[in-house]
Amino acid sequence: MLLFKGFIPRSIGSFVLLAASWGAMAAGDGAILIAQASTPGARPSAAPPQQMLKATGITPAGYLLAYTGLLYGEAGGFMKNAGLDLTVQAAQGSSQAIQQLLTGQALVTRGAGIDVMNAVANSGVPVIAIGTIAHIAPLQIISSADNPIRKGADMVGKTIGIVSVGGATSQTLDLILASANVDTKTVRRQVVGPSAGSFGLIQEKKIDAFVGTNAAVVELRSRGVPFTTVATHDLVPVPGQVYITTVENVTKRPEELIRFLRGARGAFEDALAQIGRNDISKLLAAVQKYNVPEAANPTAALGGLRIESQSWVEQGAANLLRNNPAAWTSATKLAIDASVIKPAVPTRFYTNEIWDKAFGK
Repeated sequence: MLLFKGFIPRSIGSFVLLAASWGAMAAGDGAILIAQASTPGARPSAAPPQQMLKATGITPAGYLLAYTGLLYGEAGGFMKNAGLDLTVQAAQGSSQAIQQLLTGQALVTRGAGIDVMNAVANSGVPVIAIGTIAHIAPLQIISSADNPIRKGADMVGKTIGIVSVGGATSQTLDLILASANVDTKTVRRQVVGPSAGSFGLIQEKKIDAFVGTNAAVVELRSRGVPFTTVATHDLVPVPGQVYITTVENVTKRPEELIRFLRGARGAFEDALAQIGRNDISKLLAAVQKYNVPEAANPTAALGGLRIESQSWVEQGAANLLRNNPAAWTSATKLAIDASVIKPAVPTRFYTNEIWDKAFGK
């Protein structure tokens, strides 16, 4: 577990003070914009590079099976096959993870597309998405069957569980409410976990719904619990989970990033093959070193990964990990129209430069 010293901001908006020290990098669109590569790079060879490079990857919250690219990428040997000696550490929220990027303690982290949009557009934080893991946000609004919440208007006067204040679940909730013209002050928020265990708080009438994961949905179904769920993507279609780095890393550490994407893609492709065989025992055995909680229930773990994996290849297997420009463009317009982010051009938030160099076209 990664140890943090000193004050850690609870929301990405708090990064505005830290971002100010980056001066010119956060000064304007031209400083943030990374030009999209027009010439595809060479495809990776089967043999790993002779010189191993070292880097650190940060998860946004503990060690979960959803972080397959990081955990299985490292534990399954895919990162080393790509020439990267990756150390995986855990943060306690996307804000902490992004701070580690900004201070140079990590090369890459995983977060939501809305995390990047908010950090860059609203606070001038010089981060950028180099690859999309989940083209559809892997988040669900989970409520009881007898008091269902299916849209923003249903949340008025209710208490909704979020993972952290200012984090991806909170920002997604903001976007849902704004898109439905619901005053955010009419909706109470409570910090809870995204797992199936939080459904107990609904049964105890402490919350009315919570933003949970696909794995939570699978677990609740396996228990036979009567509940209602709606995918956040169906309410506000924005890029789901992405790999995030700093703008500076794209220009100064491209080789590490290229190797990282190759290792992550290898892990995802192998995981997809196991899911297709209905047997992820190889993956679960590899990630045991991280004490992944979902691994205790292999059946539920397989079900959760099957749902997750649909989003990995939603743009086709050939575009695994590639950012979808159209999705970022539509999401940017949606967020600006809903006043969730300040006006900005979509290419401030993502680049396919590293992907093109890693895989070519």
